[in-house]
Amino acid sequence: MVDTYYAPAQRASPQVLAEDGAALGVLSAFCASLDAMPSIVLVLNAERQIVVANRQAYAALGVTAAQAIGKRPGELIQCINAAAGPNGCGTAERCRLCGAVNAILGSTASGHQVINECRILIDDTCTALDLEAAATPFAIAGRTFTIVSLRDISAQKRGEFLERLFFHDILNTAGNINGLVRIMAEEGCSDADLNTLERSSNQLLDELRAHRDLISAERGSLVVNLQPVALADLLVGIRDGCQGHEVARGRIIRFGEVVPVLIDTDPVLLRRAVGNLVKNAIEASAKGEHVALSLTIETGAGATGAVATGDKAVIAIHNPGVMSNDVQRQIFQRSFSTKGRGRGLGSYGARLFIERYLGGSLDFTSEFGQGTTIRVCLPVAARIG
Repeated sequence: MVDTYYAPAQRASPQVLAEDGAALGVLSAFCASLDAMPSIVLVLNAERQIVVANRQAYAALGVTAAQAIGKRPGELIQCINAAAGPNGCGTAERCRLCGAVNAILGSTASGHQVINECRILIDDTCTALDLEAAATPFAIAGRTFTIVSLRDISAQKRGEFLERLFFHDILNTAGNINGLVRIMAEEGCSDADLNTLERSSNQLLDELRAHRDLISAERGSLVVNLQPVALADLLVGIRDGCQGHEVARGRIIRFGEVVPVLIDTDPVLLRRAVGNLVKNAIEASAKGEHVALSLTIETGAGATGAVATGDKAVIAIHNPGVMSNDVQRQIFQRSFSTKGRGRGLGSYGARLFIERYLGGSLDFTSEFGQGTTIRVCLPVAARIG
């Protein structure tokens, strides 16, 4: 028995794989009909290995029949989780959440078609494919097969997600402004009312810009304005802004160690990314708990002097809460959120901005007794003082 964390890992031998192909080969009309289908279509054997694929699969994925036959779907598409398991696609822990694997297993178990949506990560940044996977079992010559159709719904899902997120955030802020205007009309206008109204209108403008930048970032057209930024000062501004946000009510944001450091970055994008991560940490904390911010330097080996090549500024955001394993596996995915439908910008947008546009990296740890720490690592320009 081959080890696996989820789906069976056993593979057919080359001889059995050839016999599977021969069993399908007698259905020439069936194989020809697959080429008429506009989506990617794969025919899998009982071990979830590809026996036949249509022309659209070869064209879309840039592979030949020789490169495809014998592989599993995630291996052909180059899902990063395919290499994480003990024996390829379906055998890693994260594969438990894969809609495609579950569609295949579900159709085999039930004997009926199963359709799931799935997200396939194809690199370590934010590149992903949103697919609709339809799996239909059938048998011929005593052999069991599954037809798997993969339809790219990335544009559809991206549009739906951004639409939900946009209306959720904008309607909340617009509702606050509307309520303030009504109060001011009924009771008169004080300086405090004007200040609150100004903050709310500024928040509305910032949310509009955030959605605009997210769309541009996903399209690859976002313009980055790099400039020297004193990171400690930027963190103070983020702390003050988040502490005054309604989600921080009853919670305290405090500083741990803060090392003065200068980095070359886009302050608007970085403030937005880190601010969202801080808000996530606040929302994951109970009233009375603390969210801690720190800024340290990770020293790299390299050139001598005040700043060494490879030095990184590390922003750490800690909260006492612990993420479940399922949450940890999905935390940086677009549209995933523990806060309900229509949310999910925070960690996904932060990773997109930080890793793809600001030259940094984002990671986390979450353990019982230790809490959760998100780390933002950015290249250092110079230390201050």
